[in-house]
Amino acid sequence: MMDTTDVIERRTSEVGEHVGAAAQGLHQFADELRDSAGGKNLFSAAADEVARRGDGLADYLRNCTTSRLIRDVERVARRAPLSVAAAGFVAGFAASRALKMRELRDGFGGALDGEAR
Repeated sequence: MMDTTDVIERRTSEVGEHVGAAAQGLHQFADELRDSAGGKNLFSAAADEVARRGDGLADYLRNCTTSRLIRDVERVARRAPLSVAAAGFVAGFAASRALKMRELRDGFGGALDGEAR
């Protein structure tokens, strides 16, 4: 049986993999923007920067221990409590919308997924 620390580290690593995949997609998008514009432009540069930051976040999440994650969250919460509260609100709202969509989908017998039950 896994303890809480193991679960947190495994989930954090999984999120890091997803963030890394999204960053890779953003790198590809930036390349496509550059190709279509005939060179570097404002949009491709912005996409590159966001992708680089995504790569850094993905690396952090993949290699982060639970104790380090807690320390870093505490440090950010002390420096910017309103930002942390706003992020919590947004995360809660997004979770509630996801649950509502799941409830609607299940209520319609999976019809939103194209399933017939």
